[in-house]
Amino acid sequence: MEEILKLAKELGIMLRSTDLYCNLMSISKELNSDKGSKDLFEEYVSFAENIRQREIDGDIIEAYEKERLNDLSSLVRNNELIVRYIEAKNRYIELLEKIQNEVSADENGDFYA
Repeated sequence: MEEILKLAKELGIMLRSTDLYCNLMSISKELNSDKGSKDLFEEYVSFAENIRQREIDGDIIEAYEKERLNDLSSLVRNNELIVRYIEAKNRYIELLEKIQNEVSADENGDFYA
């Protein structure tokens, strides 16, 4: 177990040295220092999560709520900094998923749940 944790720590160090991670951290700092973009993104994420959870719970989503979500989505899509952040985050998540796939695969490359 200790060996696995040691290797995981080494992997973490390697991940933090990748261009993907460094780019994500740089853009994240940029986003956090831009109050307007940060507030917009936080509002969008919060509102979208609330709507998604309510849909899962079977609640009725009113037309004005759907319209608000569309408006926020449009504002987010048109905010270059937020778009760069989302793209950088998605690329980093893709790397993490590839790592997870490698960890989960057997010696033949097959996956088991």
